[in-house]
Amino acid sequence: MAVWKDKRSGEYELWTATLADGKWTRNRPLGIRGADPTIACDDAGAVLLAWQDRMEVHVARSADGGKTFGAAERLGLGLFARVTCAADGSASVVWERFVRKGNLRDDQIKQVGIATSNAGGGRWPVHEPSLGGRTGQVLSNGEARPGGAVVLVWIDDSAGERRLSVEEWAP
Repeated sequence: MAVWKDKRSGEYELWTATLADGKWTRNRPLGIRGADPTIACDDAGAVLLAWQDRMEVHVARSADGGKTFGAAERLGLGLFARVTCAADGSASVVWERFVRKGNLRDDQIKQVGIATSNAGGGRWPVHEPSLGGRTGQVLSNGEARPGGAVVLVWIDDSAGERRLSVEEWAP
């Protein structure tokens, strides 16, 4: 499955395509306004979709292989959401979370945001990871691990110099 944003209707809207028998088929638009979408599929066939719309991060789950999605859950302010699934069915969404309003180019207003969900879906509580408790953390990526742990990769600019950081975080 692939997901992207398309503006042919006038506003950015999310679309999907599925691969079957070596051929890609573009599906109807999802009816979701947004940008920067990412998807992940769990072992049970559920599809998770994360995206941002006007600097708010959202996540939704599909039980029918991505044809339709349940109600979106707003996770918080930010950009560049990434969704991943672990082998046990748990999942995480990580993003650049804004801790206050300001210039989007100012990394000092950013921290890593994390939301997790247990196997089978449900609520997505948002966590504030203690990664030194500083701003200036620009998310690069995250990977869900069994039991709700998340491996985070981010650029830390809190000490005035940019450095790549990696940490496994658990709720």
